[in-house]
Amino acid sequence: SARRGRLPPVLEPKSKGVEVQIRPRRMDEVAEQGVAAHWAYKGVDGNRLNTDRQSVYVFTPTGDLRRLPFGATVLDFAFSIHSEVGCHCVGGMIRGQHVSIRQVLQNGDQVEINTSPNQHPTADWLNFAASSKAKNKIRQALKEIEYKQAAEGRELLERRLKNWKIDYDEKQVTKLALKLGYKAISDFYQALASRKEGV
Repeated sequence: SARRGRLPPVLEPKSKGVEVQIRPRRMDEVAEQGVAAHWAYKGVDGNRLNTDRQSVYVFTPTGDLRRLPFGATVLDFAFSIHSEVGCHCVGGMIRGQHVSIRQVLQNGDQVEINTSPNQHPTADWLNFAASSKAKNKIRQALKEIEYKQAAEGRELLERRLKNWKIDYDEKQVTKLALKLGYKAISDFYQALASRKEGV
C-alpha cells in the first residue's frame, strides 16, 4: 500500500517502470499553450496579455516555473539557475533534443542544462543573451578572465626576462606595449598569455 502522499510505482506489463507526470490544470495549460492561453482562458483583459508578451515561461527539470525575458536563450536559463551553471553551459535538452546555448526558448519548454568545466564565457555570448542578469554575469566573468590572463602574461614576461638576466622595468614594458599598438599594458600581457606575441 502507498504511504500517504506517495504513490506506488507504475509498471507496464513487462514490469518496466513508466514515468508519470501529474500536473495541475494551470501548469498543463502553460506547458501546452503558454501563459497567454491560460490568462485568456481565465478572462484576463487584452492589455495584461500584451504586457506579458515581453516574457517567456519555462520549466526546470523538476517542474519549477521560471520567467525570462522574451527572446531568452538556453544560456539565459542557465544563468537564471546559477552564475557557475551559466559560465560552464555548453547546451541543453528540450523535449528530448540536444540544443545549443543560442536556442531561443518557447513558453512551456522544460529545459535541462548541460555543462562542462572546460567551457568559459566568450565575448560573443553577449550577442545572444537576452536577460540583464546573464549579460552582467558574462561581463563580470570576461573581466575576471582578462585579469587572470594579464597576470599570467606579466608573470611569463618577468620569468623570461629573469632567464635572460634582464631587470623588469614596467615603464619600458609600457612603452613597448604602446609602440606595438596595444592600448594598455594589460592588453599586452593578455596577448603574451595567449602566446600571440610568441615572447
